[in-house]
Amino acid sequence: MSHEEQILRAVECEVLDRQHLQYSLLQRNASDAVAAVLRCYGDIVRGLQNGSIPKDTDDARHQTANEGFRGLSHCLRWIRSSCPRLIAVPSVGLETLHAEALELLRWGVQYDPLCNQHIALSRRVNGRSLVTATVSEAKKHITFVPCDPPDPRYFVSQVEARKAEDLRQVALYPDQQLAQLSSAWYESVQRDKTGFRFDDSTIATSGVLDVVIEWLQRTCLPECPDERQLGTFKAGSLRRILAALHVASLFQVKLEEVSDQQDPQLPRVLTHVLSWRREELLDWLYRLTGVDRTQIRAMILMLIFDSEPLRVTLAHKPLVLGADDRIFLSPRLFLGLPLSQMVVGALNLNSVTKAAYDDVSTSIEKAVVQRIGGDIRSGCLSNCTIALEKTYRLPDGTQITPDIVALAADGSELLIVDVKNATPPFGAGDVAVDLKTWVDEWQPQLCKYVAAFKDHPKILSQHFSTSASAPRVFGLILTRWPFPIPVEIPSGLGAIDWSSLHHELTTGSASRSMQDLEKWVQERPDCGVVTALKWKDKVVQVEGWTYQYSVLSPSNGTGET
Repeated sequence: MSHEEQILRAVECEVLDRQHLQYSLLQRNASDAVAAVLRCYGDIVRGLQNGSIPKDTDDARHQTANEGFRGLSHCLRWIRSSCPRLIAVPSVGLETLHAEALELLRWGVQYDPLCNQHIALSRRVNGRSLVTATVSEAKKHITFVPCDPPDPRYFVSQVEARKAEDLRQVALYPDQQLAQLSSAWYESVQRDKTGFRFDDSTIATSGVLDVVIEWLQRTCLPECPDERQLGTFKAGSLRRILAALHVASLFQVKLEEVSDQQDPQLPRVLTHVLSWRREELLDWLYRLTGVDRTQIRAMILMLIFDSEPLRVTLAHKPLVLGADDRIFLSPRLFLGLPLSQMVVGALNLNSVTKAAYDDVSTSIEKAVVQRIGGDIRSGCLSNCTIALEKTYRLPDGTQITPDIVALAADGSELLIVDVKNATPPFGAGDVAVDLKTWVDEWQPQLCKYVAAFKDHPKILSQHFSTSASAPRVFGLILTRWPFPIPVEIPSGLGAIDWSSLHHELTTGSASRSMQDLEKWVQERPDCGVVTALKWKDKVVQVEGWTYQYSVLSPSNGTGET
């Protein structure tokens, strides 16, 4: 390493990664600390939702919640590594715990982007780091300099597409049905010295679980039928368990929201954190769902956040392990998770279910291929002829199998779609892996398909009735979810997420040509993407050292990415 690299590594290890040790919460019992920091995060989300934490825009509220969420995962790692678990530590009052948790969470929020900058510096794609760094040892100043995203429009459009998909998912939520079925539960609520108690049996008898399960069948891995095996449990069993956790979280949050709307002079319901010993959680889920205990045990193990590497967050594993085998769940955190992405991420991160993930991934890709094929047939490209997952033999004997090939009625345009089912990136490490996969695998494969049809258009006759000699070819990488990474997209290619394309194909103009669709993919007018972007500097002080880094922002300063 160069002298500058040695300084960076020393500051990272000896200053940045030890800063959390000064916080008092890490001297508390592990379970007390976990509950406190989860409750603190829940208070922040609650304040953003009820307006007690004022923000000017929905984007600002969303950004603050996301920053807290990312910082929270770091706090839980520190608690896991530092807090006493095997010895008794005198407990302190809730107010003291809350104040200490807030201090630690604030540092977690500051730490997260600095940690990501160090990761981005160490990860290389095609021999190049995602950022560069300059160091002044005399001034104790470190500046991370971003490598300009090759295509910021694509990157930001995918961020906007994720927001649009969130809104579409909200529209599918059975809010009114759940409100009608929840009255029996609220009637069972009783106050005692520890807070509120309620009768969980009403969850099983009210019909509310059936409503949530039906919603999850449409939104959480809808490509997988209930009988599909996911390692040692079935997809239907997993949905039943997620439904129970969702309903318990929902009812608790609704109780808090009712409290927020009452006279401020009345006692306020505190933000709740659900807590069980592992066997208590297993028994509770069994009573509510009837799912086999062995399957429940495997699902709990898959969803537990304990000694996790940096790339794993609560977006993958929302059940947090404290001391004495006690498991915690933040209701507000759980209600905000995209469950389909959470499940795929959790499956992929568990050694037992990894093979199931690979199998599920293939199934999802095939299902998306069929759905987009149906969209093309019935939507704005209805005048096309399409072939799904067909193999074409080239003159030299090699074979290619694009997911979707769509040929315009007059033979003048050809669309090649390659479907990918990678999980969205949650941090700099994921971005580096995804960029490498994109550059080394996805883009070369699509370029190979496009070149094959450009150079040998006669291979179309293997699956199409056509006399076209040289159609204009456009290639499209289709990701299962919005995929915000800074990729460079060559001319003649495009990239988009499935939900955005599905929405456009089924609501766009029926007379649209492939060239029109190509223009729409490249410009994304549906996202309202800003045309002017700039890098905005951020500064953080850490034990005498000054960190400076940059975030990509609209020029009007209304948000950050």
